[in-house]
Amino acid sequence: MNYFNNEGDLVEQLYGNKICTELPNYYEFWKKFIVRPELKNNIAKDVYNKLKNLHYSMFFSLASAHFHLDELKNNQRKTPQDRFRLLEFIESFYGHLGNAHNRLNNLWDVIKQISNYSNPNLLKYLKARDTSLFHEKEAFYNEVVELRNNIVHGGQMLVHLDDSSGKLYLPDPKYINEKNRDSWEELQKVQRLDKDILKRAEYDLARMEQLINKIQKLAMEEIEKFLKSKGIDLNSSTTQTPQPQHTPQILTSNVVGYPNSTLSVSACPDLDKKHRVYSTLNNSLISGGVPIEENHKKKKK
Repeated sequence: MNYFNNEGDLVEQLYGNKICTELPNYYEFWKKFIVRPELKNNIAKDVYNKLKNLHYSMFFSLASAHFHLDELKNNQRKTPQDRFRLLEFIESFYGHLGNAHNRLNNLWDVIKQISNYSNPNLLKYLKARDTSLFHEKEAFYNEVVELRNNIVHGGQMLVHLDDSSGKLYLPDPKYINEKNRDSWEELQKVQRLDKDILKRAEYDLARMEQLINKIQKLAMEEIEKFLKSKGIDLNSSTTQTPQPQHTPQILTSNVVGYPNSTLSVSACPDLDKKHRVYSTLNNSLISGGVPIEENHKKKKK
């Protein structure tokens, strides 16, 4: 499906297809509640304006992450300028992912005002409604948003660039805290994750989009319940947006950077086929045909 074909603004036309391939419910939400007037006509103006702004801002953060990811793909990692852009990418990319996550929470706060749902925040709603999705969101925060927090708020040496190879080491969020993230000496002791930053970034962005897509489905259900209470049934006259047709591949062991997670990586088919295969000898994950760095395999003594 071609999303935002002659619809939406410049950013939606530029990045709509990339984002909505894994997040089609952004487009579905936009069609039902932003383009159509029923919701706008039945809630307070300030609530509607917040909903519209936060929904778009979440999309814009994802578009910005895609922009930086495209920049990384074109980075040759050879010149000093390339190396600087590589370091700058990390903070910018993960900053935008963190913004998308925060705006999802803020958007839900507005939806809660519309639906009058009793639970005070998104996590408590998910815990009551869908425990697997609750754990998925909680894991995303611990493994991606916390990484963003450490990179954005910590010292620059959290991200270590290997000058000889042009590769990046990223910190393991489990071993970073407010006491050590600004200490040059202490940061050198932190266990690092995998070096393949491009594949990891692709994976983290896809993971964010998949998570938002699932949560937006629940958000639409809550708003539709509200509109039905007003005698309005949107589904009686709208065409549903096609959802992704692939069957997600679930990895339950030794995912790069996330050893304790159960994650879908279907949004990155190239990643699935070429960069995530299991060794038949020791059941350890292989990245691009090369075992993940030894320091990632070692357990903390």
